[in-house]
Amino acid sequence: MDNDELAKKEDDIQLGIKGEGPLTQRHERLSQHDVYRESTDVFLAYVELAEAGDLEATKRVLFYTWYQMSEPNPSSGIPVLDDVPVFKILTIVNQIAKEDLLDKELKYMLPYYYAVACFYFERFDGLDDLLVASVRNESRYAYRAKVYDYTNRGQMGYYWRTKKVDYMS
Repeated sequence: MDNDELAKKEDDIQLGIKGEGPLTQRHERLSQHDVYRESTDVFLAYVELAEAGDLEATKRVLFYTWYQMSEPNPSSGIPVLDDVPVFKILTIVNQIAKEDLLDKELKYMLPYYYAVACFYFERFDGLDDLLVASVRNESRYAYRAKVYDYTNRGQMGYYWRTKKVDYMS
């Protein structure tokens, strides 16, 4: 699957996430309807693309690693993810930061993710360059985010659109 196909799959998953009720009821519904399994499948597909050097997939799967820690699972539709692929992704982003190859989006996403839920990667060792990139210019996302189009970018795009930082023409 490519990024576009995965974004379509994420759109379908988003429909399954929507619902009312207490988190415990939502958790049961998401489990019964395989939403968590489907989210995990999308996550793992993005991991494969990221390992192959796909920067867009890397951003999307980084979002998953952060979002699963920053929001309750019944709200995000993302279950607790296995630490092995999570660490792979964080290592990829750490290497991108080490080589000073972070693009403009990652330069504002990382500080935002860190400000909201720094513990999403602090439980792992050896991610010093990711930490440096994450604590640099913590308010950068507030103005940098407004120049990107988040349509057809999966759950990451959906999230950033809700932050009212969608593409400005």
